[in-house]
Amino acid sequence: MLCRYPTKSISRSATAAVELALTLTFILVPLLLGMWEVGRLLQVQQIVENAAREGGRQASTAKYTNADCEDAVRNYLSMAGLSLTNVQITVKNNTGNGGEVYNAPAGHEVQVDVSYPYQNVRYVMSTFFVAEGTMLNAQAIWRSVRDFPVSIPTDPPSAPLPPTF
Repeated sequence: MLCRYPTKSISRSATAAVELALTLTFILVPLLLGMWEVGRLLQVQQIVENAAREGGRQASTAKYTNADCEDAVRNYLSMAGLSLTNVQITVKNNTGNGGEVYNAPAGHEVQVDVSYPYQNVRYVMSTFFVAEGTMLNAQAIWRSVRDFPVSIPTDPPSAPLPPTF
């Protein structure tokens, strides 16, 4: 005959708390920080693209110099709350002769390139989510909308045209 001895049940009341602590520490917190960092990266990339687009819009009017268009990009970035440290802005006239964008003939391309270092705006100082030295790049290519010279005769017509029926 078998004898049964009463066994003590092992208490596992703290196990759930320990599992939750480990899960939060090693899975959920890094996941949250990664989503936060990648969201910031996308936000700043959009701002940089909009700044390049604004510089391209200014350049396409053929009324501003390359320096004026660069200033428009810098103003856009600073108004968006971004630091201007190590920002690289290039404005060019893509015609054969290059030079200033206000010299671009009508219909020819003008180009604005913006390169922004992500380290200026990162939230998390770890390079686990976004690599060190990451640059956010944007390019805007517009066509020059320089006005064509139009001559309007100042002499009134000599006689009205006859009506046609």
